[in-house]
Amino acid sequence: MRLGTAALILPLFLAPGCATTPTAPLPSKAAFTEQVLEPLAAKQAGEHIKHAQANAVHLTAKWKKEHPPGGGIGSLIAGLVGGSVASGLGIPPPLGAAAGQALAGSLRDDPDAALAEMLAWAETRRLPVTAKYLSLFDGRLQESSDGFSVCMGGKERRYARQVGFPRLDDGPGPCEITKISLKD
Repeated sequence: MRLGTAALILPLFLAPGCATTPTAPLPSKAAFTEQVLEPLAAKQAGEHIKHAQANAVHLTAKWKKEHPPGGGIGSLIAGLVGGSVASGLGIPPPLGAAAGQALAGSLRDDPDAALAEMLAWAETRRLPVTAKYLSLFDGRLQESSDGFSVCMGGKERRYARQVGFPRLDDGPGPCEITKISLKD
């Protein structure tokens, strides 16, 4: 009898262990955007702005070296130097000419103040440029049952659809490279 009772009771103890436990849902596109795309967009924007600021510092230093205080400078040369700095900041050509002339005037008056203004302006572009990159990445995002892929920097970056979104080998690519401007 004991064996028969054990045979009846044993399944009752084992039944909860055999029950199917619900699995966690796969990470969503929204989670991928928040955990991967937003930081990537912020990083890309930061690098873009850092490059523009370094260009402005370089061109201003070059201008100061070539035009010591008290040396006269023609408006044509000032416009060319200012236009170079403006283009380095990502200002489109039609606006670059006008910005270049204004910038050249600032350089003539006080190059350090003009540089500080350029650096501050570039920094104000951080959030809008981040939003541009995020929109670009989101538009290129491909979703599959096992992961996500996004074109970035000419490569197809692939990520597993798991917690933490581990990076996989790059896809076959090639992907389109898009230039982002600091302006607008």
